[in-house]
Amino acid sequence: MSTKANSAIDVIYLLNEKLSNIETKLDLIDNNIKDLNNKVYVLNSRVAKMSQQQLKPTVSSAQNTTQEESGLILGNVKVHGYIVNSSKKPVPNVSVGIFQNEAKIRNLFTDKNGYWEAKLPGGTYRIIYEHEKFKPIEKVISFDNNQKSYEVR
Repeated sequence: MSTKANSAIDVIYLLNEKLSNIETKLDLIDNNIKDLNNKVYVLNSRVAKMSQQQLKPTVSSAQNTTQEESGLILGNVKVHGYIVNSSKKPVPNVSVGIFQNEAKIRNLFTDKNGYWEAKLPGGTYRIIYEHEKFKPIEKVISFDNNQKSYEVR
């Protein structure tokens, strides 16, 4: 059995080569995770759209009720807000309905910090907060496309 003695420089080169291989593999894993996240986002969007279409009420023209529409409306203005209780603690899972011209264009939920966010074009919108612990709260907001963000208070 022969053992080959490596010099310190040889060991450094071997370690450098192994680190380089690990970095290459990590980059590949990172890119794969990004691709998977994009695919999950697309699938979740499709499922949400299908669910909204199945739950969409059908309204006859004889009734004096507006029909909800679920069109994709994207803009450059970050509209956001926080929902907190009277003790200033965040309220998660609050339904945030965004309406334009009586049509519901977006339905979101607050996160664990009571935060919600949507990208919208400038205009006038009606926001309705709904949760089992309080009565629905309605706000009307208006902003233009020149703004980068708009906080609903």
